[in-house]
Formats: sequence, structure tokens, C-alpha cells
Amino acid sequence: MTQNNWAVKSSYMTKGVSRHTLAPMHQLASDHYLAGRMNEAMDAYRQILRIDASDAIALHGMGLIDLTEGQTKSALDALEKAIALDLNNSEYHVTLGIAHSMNNSLNLAKLSFQEAVRLKPSNLNARYNFALCLLNLGESKSAVGEFRRILKKQAGNTDALLHLGLAYLIEGAFSRAVQYFKRCLQLDPLNTKARINLGNAYQEDGLFTQAVSEYDAVLNTEPHNVEALYNLGLVLKNLREFDNAVARFREIIVYQPDHIGALNNLGTTLEGIVNKEEALLSLGKASDLAPENFVILFNLATRQKDFLEWESAEINYRKVLKMNEDFKPANTNLANLLRDTGRLDEAITIYRGLLSSASDLSNAHSDYLANLNYIYEGNNEFIYQESLEWERRHGDAKKEPYSVFRNEKVAERRLKIGYVSPDFHEHSINYFFSPLLSAHHQKNVETFCFSDNSYDDEATQHLVSAADHWRSIQGMSDMQASKLIRDDGIDVLVDLTGHMAKNRLTMFSLRPSPIQVTWLGYPNTTGLATMDYRLTDDISDPEGLSDIFHSEKIIRVPEGFLCYRPSDMAPEVVDPAHQGKGFVTFGSFNNLAKVTTVTIDTWAKCLIATPGSRLYVKALALSSPTTKERFYSRFEERGINRARIQLAPRVVTIEEHLSLYAGVDIALDTFPYNGTTTTFEALWMGVPVITLMGQRHAARVGSSILLRLGLDDLVAENYSDFVRRASNLASNKTKLLELRHNLRTILTKSNFLNYDRFASRMEKCYRDMWLTWCESSG
Repeated sequence: MTQNNWAVKSSYMTKGVSRHTLAPMHQLASDHYLAGRMNEAMDAYRQILRIDASDAIALHGMGLIDLTEGQTKSALDALEKAIALDLNNSEYHVTLGIAHSMNNSLNLAKLSFQEAVRLKPSNLNARYNFALCLLNLGESKSAVGEFRRILKKQAGNTDALLHLGLAYLIEGAFSRAVQYFKRCLQLDPLNTKARINLGNAYQEDGLFTQAVSEYDAVLNTEPHNVEALYNLGLVLKNLREFDNAVARFREIIVYQPDHIGALNNLGTTLEGIVNKEEALLSLGKASDLAPENFVILFNLATRQKDFLEWESAEINYRKVLKMNEDFKPANTNLANLLRDTGRLDEAITIYRGLLSSASDLSNAHSDYLANLNYIYEGNNEFIYQESLEWERRHGDAKKEPYSVFRNEKVAERRLKIGYVSPDFHEHSINYFFSPLLSAHHQKNVETFCFSDNSYDDEATQHLVSAADHWRSIQGMSDMQASKLIRDDGIDVLVDLTGHMAKNRLTMFSLRPSPIQVTWLGYPNTTGLATMDYRLTDDISDPEGLSDIFHSEKIIRVPEGFLCYRPSDMAPEVVDPAHQGKGFVTFGSFNNLAKVTTVTIDTWAKCLIATPGSRLYVKALALSSPTTKERFYSRFEERGINRARIQLAPRVVTIEEHLSLYAGVDIALDTFPYNGTTTTFEALWMGVPVITLMGQRHAARVGSSILLRLGLDDLVAENYSDFVRRASNLASNKTKLLELRHNLRTILTKSNFLNYDRFASRMEKCYRDMWLTWCESSG
């Protein structure tokens, strides 16, 4: 936000000691300089030096002319000679400092300005240039003191007011910065720099509406001001007015096609398949213009991953890490990409490397924990200890800012229930959360949704209408969000994310609510000392298996911890796929991170045990040719010809996605991390799911769903039993037809779709927690 604004004044030329007889010549040279006649001025100074080679005034004047014409090397030579002849001339040291500054030698410039101020403390021009130099060296705190000294002598110095505001802005003292920018504008209402930086100060302070007003004020008089357009685009992006932000960035590129910031932000702001080409072209051009800027290359890689260009994204993440191996976001994103493309072991190696090199990466640490649930079947103690390590590193339990809650301790009063999530949009959790939110009983609970969404959509609007209160905590610090929750007087705060992406567990560690609960989004303990309860059920987490591996107290919701709302876009159920094909098709629509080695081993045995059968796998990362080839190879290594494997990437709409189940006869679950949404979707489309009951929640949720539906025959006890049940069902065409046309009815009549009953059970759990807290807290 700072800029070089060195104050070069012609009065330097008339200072210093010279012979009386040369005074008229000095004046003539000065007159030429002031009139812009540089050649004549230079000739006059040379003539003086021919008379007296030790004339400091002439040498200084020649240095000034060289500076004006950008000849810094010859200027430095002349100025150093002038100072050697007149060592105590403050103005000469100022000019030398300016020459060093123009030569990008800021440390030498600082010494020159410092000497000029020492020689003449009242020289405000010297002090001003010294302050500017400090600002450009990043010594903003020292610059503040110098600018303030100037303003004590010259209260109306608008340049000093502007740059003092900039110094405060850099220091993070936003209200002080605003004060001085406003004072500058009072004296100079047309000062565009002050107006833009006033907007910047508001933006940095999170006062986005005020920032927009200042940028608009500039653009009203200077509609093509690129700096104002760019900063307006940034603030509109912060306000999540993405279409308007995109329009500003596009406008800048019309005026300045190579504006790196606009290209970068256009690429990162554009959303959706429609804008894929423009987004990637913008970021690609920005990266070409700034090849040393690894952050722009990282942004390009991230958008390539967003748009499913997996190979290009991986190449660019690795390039970023060659440029800066310590750039943690690239390490994390590369690990996530490896996980998503089915290379979980490689991903975990990267996470472990991150955790060994940095102790403050709570998000990367959460990613690591989340991914442990895909593997380590049976080793629950290991995951538990690793979760406690997250608490030791990132939990703030010992720094709780609140020790007393003012929640009214009335046992049967209406409770304030707060739900926290970054996924209050089109996301799988809302098939389970949305029906509960809508079904909550007004007499029992008052609902608050604390949304950390990065964007909103139709699903968001549905949730907004269902909640009693909607709060956005997007962009808030943990402390700010915690204060908001506490001010709302939330009685029970429910985390819906656990250690999944974009979680706010560090906020929960501040304990903004007297009762804190984790539910739904994560299949294991959080490890947090401040998370009081985890809601689950007696099949997913049976007594004797799970309790000792949780930092939270486990609450088992009667009849199951889930409800489910099928998509309104689901097509009608059709006859089994095998009737039209002549062979049975097994299928899985789970993400590839769940398709572990033991899963592939078992699926391959299902294919071998069912002659002529096929396997249909749909996953996001299967848009990658490399990933598809790797997947085929894993089955070929197990004796399965690739002709028996059909692979498909993501489709655009939920209706298209669900219609693909028409081509599947039997869904095969993954382990040790079962499907949840995919299991319900398959059942709703009439496709039975074979699951394996494992040793922890992630490996048992499939069993919890199927057993509660009375589908015990679909639950296997071990790998060989899984293969046996899958092959037996494949050979029983009558059973397949019966299940095809009855599963939707079974699900409809189940407690999973009895939202009122589920809400009552959840509210009973909340009430029991509340009663316990009231009793324990006196």
C-alpha cells in the first residue's frame, strides 16, 4: 500500500557555500533547472566547475539533474563529491538519500536521511523522506513517530497525513489509519490515494460496506481507476457478491490485460463448469506473468483440482513445493488430492511430514485424523491417542476465556440449540440434518444455525427458512464466533463436522456454550477436552467397544442416530439391471479414499465367485485417466479383466446420479469406512447393499442402517462372509426382484423417515444433557 514519493525540492540548489563571484552563475543554473531546461542547467554547472572544480553547489545541481533524468549512477557520483566538499549540508544528504532510494538501496538511503535529520532536526523535508524510507523498509512503527513529528510542525501537511495513515494501516491500527485518511481528505477532498486507502483501512477492519462506499466515490469521478476497481473487487469477494466481484476483475482486465492481481482473483472467484475455461485461462496467464509467484501457481492447481483436472493439479502442486517446500497449503492440498485419487498411504505420509515439521497446523492435523478412519481397522487405540494429540497441540481448554455461563438454569424451559457447520449448502450431511431442523418442536427448542459456508445455494435457503435464527460466522475469528454464540445464550452447541474439512474445533475449544456435542459429520472422537458428548447409537458404537476410545461421553440415541430425507429429484425405481443385461452388476458410488486394498481384494473375490458379473464404480476422481488406469491395474493384479470393470466420474445433477443405480443390481459397501449417504441412496433406488460389520463407528454405520431396516441378510461378519452373501444374493434373482421393488417402501415406513419421532429422541438427549449440567453446576 506504500509507494515511493520522495520529496525532491529545487531549493537544495541555492544552499551551501560558494564564492561570491559565482553566485550569478549559480542563480542562472538554478533558473534553467526550475524552468525545465535541463541541458542549459547542466551546461551552466559544468561551466562553474571549469572555474572551480570544488564547487559543491554545482556538483549537487548536476546530481539533481541526473536524478531528474533517471541517471542514478552519475547522480550518486556527483552527490558523493558534493558531500565530501560540504559534509554538514543537510540538504545534500537528503538528495543522496533520494538517489539511493531510486537505485533501490534503501538501507543506504536510510543512513543518508538519518544523517540529514541529525545535522538539521528542523529540516522537515529530510524528516519526511526519512519517514518514507522507513515505511518502505517495513519499519512502519518508526515511520509513525517521524510523520507525527512533522505534523506537529505542519498540521496541514496532506502528504504526511496520507503516509501516517498508511503506516498505521500496515501496523494494523485500522481506526487510527481511518482517522488520518479522513483528516487528509478534509484538507484535500480530491486526494484519490487517501480515498482508496481509507477504503482499504475499512476493508482490513472488516467494515466492508464502508469500504465499498469509498471505492465507489473514487469511481464516480475516475471510472477507470484500476486501483479502486481492484480493491472494490476484493471487498465484493469478501462480501460474497461473487458476480459483482467478477465483473470488476473483468473490467480491470479490459484496461490492463496483464493485471496479475485481477487475473488471479478472477480465476479464483469464477465458479461452475460454465466458467471453467475462463477461470483456468486467467490463472494460467497470471502464473505465466509471475512465474516466481508460487501462490498464484497454487491457486491454479487448486482450481484445476476443483474442475477435476487431476493430473495438471498434481503436477502444479509438486512444482509449488519445489519452489517452496515449506508452503503448507500445497502440502495439504496435494495430500488431499492423493487421498481423493485412491492413494491414501501417500497422503498420510505427507500429513505426518507436516505434523512433524509444524505444530500449529490444526486443519492439516484434522485432515490426518480424518484419513486415519479409512484404514487401521481394529486399531482404535491408535486413532484415539492421535486425536488426543490434536487436543494437546491445538486445544485451548486451558485458556478458556469464559468460566461462568449466565444461561438460566430452569430444567424444563425452552432450550437454545446451536448447530455449527461449513456445509449448510448442497452437501450430503443435509440429507440427515435438514429433516431434523425442520422437525424440531418449537415448544422444546429454539434453533440457531451458525454457518461457516463459503457460498450459499438453494439448499442453504431451505435451511435458513427452517431455522429460528441464522448466523454467518464466515470470516470470523474463533474468538469473534465464540462471542457471538455466547451472546446468543446457546445452551447446547452441536458440531456437525468433527475433524472433517473446514471444521471449527478450535472455536469449540474456547467453550462458547455450557454444553458441547459432536454429531453426524465425523465417525470418531474429536479428542477435545471441551467436547462433552458424542451422539451415536448402540450398533455403530456399542457399549464395551467404543467408550474407552472417546474423550466425549457417548450418548446412544434410541433407534439410531440418523434420519434421512431422500432427494425430491429421485427417479422411479426400475426393474433389476440383470434382466436387460443377462448378468449381475455389482456397484459402488463411494469416494475412492474408501476403496482400500482390502476392499478391492474382497470385491475381486465377489466377481470371481459370481461368474459373468460386472463391477460398476462411480467416483469423482475417475475423471482422471491416470486414476482410472491405476484402478483397472489393481483389479487385473487380482485376476479380473478390465472388461468386467466399468468406471464413471461424477455427473452434474442428483437426478442423473440416482438414475445410474438403474444399472446396478447389488451395491458393495466399502470398509473399514462404510458409505452412509450412498447406502441410503442405493436403498431408495431399490438396490440392496452388502456391508461388513467392523470394529468402530465408520465400519459399523452400514450395519446400523441395514439392521434397523430388518435387512440382516445383507450384513456380513467377515470378508469371506461378505463374498458369500454377495454371490448368494446375485444368484437369487427372485430375491433381487423382491428387494428392488420393496426397499423404497421399507425405508419409507422406517424410523429413518419418521422425522417427528427422530426430533423427539434428539430433543430428549439434549434435555438430559441440560438437566445434568444444571445439577452439576449448582
